[in-house]
Amino acid sequence: MIAVMVPFAVSADVVRMPDAAFARKFATAPTIDGVISETEWGKPTRTVKDDGTLPSVFSMRTDEAGALTADKANPDQSYDIWLRWDKDYFYMAVKTADKTHFNKNTASESIWDGDALQMDFNACNMCFGLGNDGKVGKYLWSGKFDNSKLDIKNDGSFTSYEIAFAWKDIFSGDALAGTKLNLTTVVLTATEDKGTESSYDGWLTWGDGCCGPQEASCKVGYNKIILSDTDAKDAAADPAVKTYTVKFQDADGNDLSSQLVYEGDDAVAPTNPTKEGYKFTSWDASYSNIKADTTVKAQFAKLCIVTFADYDGTEIKKVDVETGKAATAPKDPTREGYTFTGWDKDFSAVTEDITVTAQYEEAAVTPATGETSTATGTATATGAPATGETPAEENPSNVWIYVVIAVVVIAAGAAIIIFSKKKKA
Repeated sequence: MIAVMVPFAVSADVVRMPDAAFARKFATAPTIDGVISETEWGKPTRTVKDDGTLPSVFSMRTDEAGALTADKANPDQSYDIWLRWDKDYFYMAVKTADKTHFNKNTASESIWDGDALQMDFNACNMCFGLGNDGKVGKYLWSGKFDNSKLDIKNDGSFTSYEIAFAWKDIFSGDALAGTKLNLTTVVLTATEDKGTESSYDGWLTWGDGCCGPQEASCKVGYNKIILSDTDAKDAAADPAVKTYTVKFQDADGNDLSSQLVYEGDDAVAPTNPTKEGYKFTSWDASYSNIKADTTVKAQFAKLCIVTFADYDGTEIKKVDVETGKAATAPKDPTREGYTFTGWDKDFSAVTEDITVTAQYEEAAVTPATGETSTATGTATATGAPATGETPAEENPSNVWIYVVIAVVVIAAGAAIIIFSKKKKA
């Protein structure tokens, strides 16, 4: 992750943003023995002070809004830092004034509570310290140090840290000129054991992410470290890393954000702006891999209001839809005695405010209890045919009943007549 510079004014002359520095290349690897010399390392990459000269420096004299204050009782601090590399290691050396060295915690996570060097380097968070017993200690909250080297010395005036980070511990890929790394360093100072209180007297950080209560508005993130082919001992100064201004504007051209971005980095877009009656859709230009001053404007789409209403005009749902887009219908409504059949308008490509009304048709009547449904109608329990049924007398299944009755009646009548004639005779 490459940090983005977010300007924050500390004074009229200072703007808070991450620093960018070149790590020069070693032709000959140094001896990691805790002794730093310009003969071996060349000139320091940076001299870190809490005086506002570097844009990403914070200290205990930096208030939560990023401004330097003179009323905090911690000593003036500074340290020199060297950044170097070769094909096998990334090298770092730090030298800070330290006439009274103190650290009783070099074997624990509290190693930071004393004279110590803490850092967040390419997502590796670690701390190094020289104990009161003369032993070198380290603590890793994240990352690896399996193939790396470390030594620390205090000569009564300065404490010097020399570290060789093996690429295989901190970086996946090939280390080449132009490779960018993330780095924050913090030097903590202490002089004595303060019992139950923290022992450190002060801290000074280059970049943030390790120490300090800075407000979000003045946080700068990690410093950018760029691997350079320039020889470690070359007397020429490193070139400045180019920066560009990236402005984000609303639809009316008002600035929403203005950022300084290092060449080749990405800007960070602000929160999506709003506009009544419109929906934010995108930014009109790319803000990644910045190579020039860039202005990026917000793009909006006009919204259409689609109101879904019931048969009696009652609002069911109201939605905002981008012009030309489809609205999403609510759950099918219900109406007693009716079946929902759909909506009265198409809303698959809305271009204006519309009201869409639910459509119904009357539901079929359910037969009452005691009735028998048939394919052609319903016959009641009395046998009276319902509309659409075949009358019983026309039903072939009933004809024989009438035939039998007729035969019986005729036969009975004939029997009575015969009986009457015999009686008269």
